[in-house]
Amino acid sequence: DGPVVAILVAQIDASLLLQYYAVNPSLGLAPLPAKTLTLQRPAGALITVSASIAVGRFNTVAYDQMLIAVTDFLRTDLLSVDTDANALPVQRLRAVSDSSPLVYGLLRAGRFDWSSPFDSVAYLVTYENYDSRITSGRLLSVLTLDANLAVGAQTASLSFTGAQCIYDMQVGN
Repeated sequence: DGPVVAILVAQIDASLLLQYYAVNPSLGLAPLPAKTLTLQRPAGALITVSASIAVGRFNTVAYDQMLIAVTDFLRTDLLSVDTDANALPVQRLRAVSDSSPLVYGLLRAGRFDWSSPFDSVAYLVTYENYDSRITSGRLLSVLTLDANLAVGAQTASLSFTGAQCIYDMQVGN
């Protein structure tokens, strides 16, 4: 259908909408409403406090797919979105990724393995604990997605300290 912009909208009831807007170069690049997909989160999800979207070609080279990290006060959920045979968005994955208090999950897609035709995802998890019995931390790993857009492999997480606040991450070659 051409270029699109996807916006993730969190609802007060903890549900999520992925709203698509078509961008038509012949109409002066003005975005126009296109499609909306209601995303399902695993049971027990709370109101979203942060979210991150990675777009890449995770198990096909024909079109882009999405991996979404949605964080509430107790955990980060990973959701994946693909395109069906009718070029409509469809949710594939719904999984709890991390269950640490006050987590923040950040995703960025990149081609880390040049022998593979597919992208992988850098996944940064930050968890802050204001309870002195629990340690705060930051973990960085790389995810690959399988044919069903589920996490197929995850590298060992690299734990690092010294960073008080992490706001963003970018990947490149």
